Amino acid sequence: MIQEPEMRELFAAEAAEILERLESGLLALERSPDDRAQLDHLFRQAHSLKGSAASLGLSAVESVAHRFEDALDAARQGRQSLDAERADRLYRTLDALRLLVEEAVTGRASGVDMRTVLSQLDAPASHSATAVKIAPDSGPQPERVSQSDIVSEQDTMSDPAPETVASLAREVGHEPVASDFASPTVRVETVRLDRALAETGDLAVTAARIGLRRREARELGDLHEAWMRDLRRRHPELQGDADLLHQLTARVEILIRSLADDQARLGQITEHLRDEIQEMRLVPLSGLFQRFPRVVRDLARQEGKEIQLLLEGQETTADRMFLERLAAPLTHLIRNAVDHAVELPEERRKRGKRREAVLKLSAQRRGGMLEVTLSDDGTGLDFHAIRRKALEQRLRTPEELSNATDGELSALIFVPGFSTRSVVSDLSGRGAGLDAVRTDVESMGGTISVHSVSKEGSTFRMRIPLGLATSQVMVCGCGDRLFAIPLVFVEKSLIFDGSKTFTVEGRLCLEVDRNLVPISALDVVLGLKEDAGPGSVCLVLSDRAERFGFVTQSLHGVMELVVKPFYESPLIQGASILPDGRVCLVLAPNELFRLTRSASSVRTGAWLSTGPKVLLAEDSPTVRMMARKALVGAGYRVTEAKDGAEAWSHIRSRHFDAIVSDIEMPNLNGIELTQKARALAEYREVPIILITSLNSPETRKAGLEAGASAYLEKSTIDQGAFLTILERLL
Repeated sequence: MIQEPEMRELFAAEAAEILERLESGLLALERSPDDRAQLDHLFRQAHSLKGSAASLGLSAVESVAHRFEDALDAARQGRQSLDAERADRLYRTLDALRLLVEEAVTGRASGVDMRTVLSQLDAPASHSATAVKIAPDSGPQPERVSQSDIVSEQDTMSDPAPETVASLAREVGHEPVASDFASPTVRVETVRLDRALAETGDLAVTAARIGLRRREARELGDLHEAWMRDLRRRHPELQGDADLLHQLTARVEILIRSLADDQARLGQITEHLRDEIQEMRLVPLSGLFQRFPRVVRDLARQEGKEIQLLLEGQETTADRMFLERLAAPLTHLIRNAVDHAVELPEERRKRGKRREAVLKLSAQRRGGMLEVTLSDDGTGLDFHAIRRKALEQRLRTPEELSNATDGELSALIFVPGFSTRSVVSDLSGRGAGLDAVRTDVESMGGTISVHSVSKEGSTFRMRIPLGLATSQVMVCGCGDRLFAIPLVFVEKSLIFDGSKTFTVEGRLCLEVDRNLVPISALDVVLGLKEDAGPGSVCLVLSDRAERFGFVTQSLHGVMELVVKPFYESPLIQGASILPDGRVCLVLAPNELFRLTRSASSVRTGAWLSTGPKVLLAEDSPTVRMMARKALVGAGYRVTEAKDGAEAWSHIRSRHFDAIVSDIEMPNLNGIELTQKARALAEYREVPIILITSLNSPETRKAGLEAGASAYLEKSTIDQGAFLTILERLL
């Protein structure tokens, strides 16, 4: 049983969440057996549970989680298939894990036969051994064995009919489904605090909306005052009515002042309430940090290394939720440091270092963020090996790798599946790489970065927002759409001048603080079809390892928003409603970085063009893409429409310098579109080019009679004549 109450509650909550994810993930995997992402997710969850159990000395939980992880790894490697029978065994193993976790938390004997649990996962596909055997409480408890003592006992096992853990447990009074280890009182209370904290965020938005109504009332009062002055000037004889209107003006002024007072009071109450609720959730990091000295000591002895762990900032307080979710990434980083970074004592002596390596785990609050760092004085990152492995996995081109900075190379270690080790080890993850750490940190709205000096050591830095109800974001606009970026990623904003950009090795760059920063248009990165026009603001974003600039059309400043999570796209973290009622999507900066690195169209300077605006109407995606590439490459700003009706909607809402349209389209064909456009005064002289694969005299005549400026075959798109004619018409 875990002795320390705080760690007991922490592990109970973490294990309950992991076991729930494992069970729901297995169900999903049965429905989609080829879902590799789901399989990788389950592997990481089992790996996290194993690491947490190992750090607390829970050998039984660790052993079963380890064997569960083995089974998933075998499926990942293609050595075994997750058929229905093997899935049943995994479900029964999860039942056993629940009982073992309950035993670790409550101290009540689980009655789990470890040999049976572990052996049934190794049994051949035709084996149907029961996963868990429950012994009566009055009898002797089954023998528990360590992982090193476990052997396959397939030859000695009987083959009873399959039974579920729940049915076996009920015979002796156990009911794992309603086990005590989840600490229901604490978890229910935490959920209620979450709701209350979220509602304080809604109150903050309400206070902002009252401020907006106050400004509207002020504008109304100013308008009324101006009307009063004009009325007195024009009709001085209406003095009696003017006195009544003056009283109305005074009442409006009182209303405005009352709104201002109410807004200020509501803001104070909201802030105080939010602070109080957050304080209720805060606990010192000492409860989390104190689990790691034992972990480091045991791992160091296992590897024959000498390591001292220094802890700083244990008194720093953080939300209880953060402690639950920080445990897994920190455990992974520490195990990784012991395995990869720290040298053997004799090797350190030869390098002029102390035989005893130093790991330093520290925490502090900085700028509204919780910053947790783990540093070592080991070997540092092997940048040559990183380049070699990145080239093997085709993560970058040889030119990009040869010119990459240490920071850019360091960021590669967080790519899924990346490892410079040719042989994976049980200690540092067995293939569950640092991408699992980054995923955990980013799920909290945080960032992780690494700074390394070869042969001197590395420092991993995690920065996590302290606020839970609201998030500070920078709001920007692309055309009529609003997007927000977490403020922790925003390094600075600049007035953008396209004439000051230049291309370095095929990448458009801007000089910022005497350093080159790759830049891209935010609307292009997001794949927005509408042409939002040239950008005027550049947001420089950074994750401490890389910097990217994103050019956008408008900047609306820093706001504190209530963000509702969004799980449909990795590019979007959530959504929020601004005080004026408009919807704003919160973007995931790391996904923006990935898209910027991978999309060649984003990195070129074609989007920077301020050339003529062209509306491209074409229902064929292939032809539309071909025409768009030709137009963008020639410097035109292109807005796409997939049929005539959509093109007509664009024509009515904005002005274009030219229209290029297919003839055969659904809803509204190109000839009808041309007729409707020519009926508008502003489009009577605009060049309209009709492109078609129908080279018939009748169609050509109909198009020209409708008002088309030119009639071309689609084959000319790829031959250059298309652009020549467009240029001539403009």
